Amino acid sequence: MKGCSLWTANINVQNEPRSPSLDARTENSFVQTGKNVLWKVCSNIRSSMGSDGVFLVDLDDEFSYGLDALDAQIWITIETSPSGIAFHDILDALETHFNTTRNELGDALRFQLRRLHA
Repeated sequence: MKGCSLWTANINVQNEPRSPSLDARTENSFVQTGKNVLWKVCSNIRSSMGSDGVFLVDLDDEFSYGLDALDAQIWITIETSPSGIAFHDILDALETHFNTTRNELGDALRFQLRRLHA
C-alpha cells in the first residue's frame, strides 16, 4: 500500500493497517528536514476545522484523527501549500503562532511529523 504524509514523499509501506496522512520522500523512520524534501497532504485525507481544533478523516482506510493546537497549525500550514513545503518553512510559520524557542518548536515539529506520518 502506498503511504502518504504531509511531505511530498513516495514511501511504499508494507503491512501497515492504514495509510499515514502525510507523504515524505524518505525510506527510513526519521523526519526529513532537508530543503529539497517537501511535505504535503495526501489526497485521501480530508480535514475539518472547528472551535476545538482540526479533525482528519482518511477516506481510504475509514479512520479519523483529532489534532491538538500544534498539530492543527502544522496541518494547516502544510495543507495551504499544495505543491509541498519544506521543514524549515513549516518551522518559520510555527514561530509566528507559538511563543517558544525555535529549537523547542523544531523538536516538537519533528515529533509531530513522525506521528502524522505513521
